[in-house]
Amino acid sequence: MGRCGGLRPKNCDFDVTPLSSTMAASGGEFSAKVSEPRRECTWAAESRVPWIIQRTPAPGAEECGNPPAPARFEVQPNTSTASRVGVLRIAGRDVTITQAGAAPSCQYRLNGSRDVTIPASGGSGSVSWTLVSGTNCTWTAQVP
Repeated sequence: MGRCGGLRPKNCDFDVTPLSSTMAASGGEFSAKVSEPRRECTWAAESRVPWIIQRTPAPGAEECGNPPAPARFEVQPNTSTASRVGVLRIAGRDVTITQAGAAPSCQYRLNGSRDVTIPASGGSGSVSWTLVSGTNCTWTAQVP
């Protein structure tokens, strides 16, 4: 007999919660609770994307169904501004992780002078700039 108490029955019915989660761009730990009333029911987990690292159970190892045990993963930081979706396989169930994209890193270059002189009688002026790096950048202008 193995450490879980015997042969695995064919009719194991695992409860995995949660089946989906959202993560910040900075990453962090994700944990899902896995339970099945019978100890002899065993389960395994795996990450199907390289940016989610499996911690417990160890890759290739199995856990017993009872008592309930967590599946733990480390979600790596997302340096892209685009969000991404990864799938984990835990106790035969697909678990979806949606990770936010990183805030854009925007750099601008001012074209010419930043000073605009408007006569007391009124008028208009302008300044211009060029986006040097970044995507999905936003900007605001204000008069001091």
